[in-house]
This record gives sequence, C-alpha cells and structure tokens, in this order.
Amino acid sequence: MKSARLVTYFLIGVLILGFSGTASAAGNEPEGTELVQQLWTDMKNADADAIARYISPDFQSIHEDGARNKNEQIKLIKNLSLGEYTLSDFRVTENDSVIIVTYCVTVKETLAGKRLPAKKSARLSAWQKTAEGWKWIIHANVRPME
Repeated sequence: MKSARLVTYFLIGVLILGFSGTASAAGNEPEGTELVQQLWTDMKNADADAIARYISPDFQSIHEDGARNKNEQIKLIKNLSLGEYTLSDFRVTENDSVIIVTYCVTVKETLAGKRLPAKKSARLSAWQKTAEGWKWIIHANVRPME
C-alpha cells in the first residue's frame, strides 16, 4: 500500500512538471516569458525588421480598434511610440509546439494616434514552434482606448 501511494505521488509530480512552462538555462524563466520580453524590447525600439523575422504569416491580433493581420501589425509597430514599460503577472502554458503567455503591462503608448496614459492592462500572446524557431501567431491587447 505504501509503495502504491509513492508511485501515485511520483506520477502526480511528473504530470505537474510536464504541464508547467519550461525553464530557461539563462534565468530560470519560462521560455514564453523571454519571448514576451524580447517582443517588448523590439516594440520599444520600433524594430519592425526584427519582429518581421519571427512573426507568423498567419498572425492575427485584436485590439479595441479592430483585428490586424501580420502586415497590419508590423505597420502598427513601426508607428508605435512606447515610453518606459513594466511587464508583470506572467502566466505561461507550454504544449509541445505552442506557448501561450498572459501578462500585464504598464506603459505609456500611442495607439491609432491616441496617447494612452500608463495604466496596467492585460495582454495575451502565443507562439508556435517551427523549423525556423518560435513564430509569434497571436496577440490580444484588451486595454480599452480612452
């Protein structure tokens, strides 16, 4: 009976570890957290060329002002004007070929010509693993425009 209980605890532990985000060797952060941090670095720098290398041709985003495809999202990024930002509250779900990350950001940004005050808001991004590496496939900015 005792050995059956140990086996059960072992299997539960394996299942829990199997569904948690994979930690990176560099900073013990899930890979999805690193992908989001790189994305925000590239957006802050308005580095649309860098983002174009890892955005999927099938990319879709949703913002209060509507949906965007890859080309429309790159155009938006080229015209972004981001101030300093803080990323927090990461939740990472990783399945073999997909990483989904929800997080919060506090940032002053200009979107569709409107300057938004720094206010914490939720975001969601997802990446798909391909032969070329992780491709950004989905983004949701659920912050209402004022």
